[in-house]
Amino acid sequence: MQEFIYANEKYTNILKEKLNNDLNLTDYNYIYCIGSTDKINITQLSKKIKNSKGYTSKVIKKFTKRKEIKKISM
Repeated sequence: MQEFIYANEKYTNILKEKLNNDLNLTDYNYIYCIGSTDKINITQLSKKIKNSKGYTSKVIKKFTKRKEIKKISM
């Protein structure tokens, strides 16, 4: 049992170090949804996340500015 507790604490600490503190849970949800689909537009993404298109556009601009995602035109 002690080994499990140690492994869990070690994993949690590594996760905290690796995760970006500037992102909130919704941002991680956006990243997951973007990564799990091939091509998705803002309307589809906002419906999937259940947020407004305005907020979705704001998040996409933030990610693009930080070079976490790349926008393409179709």
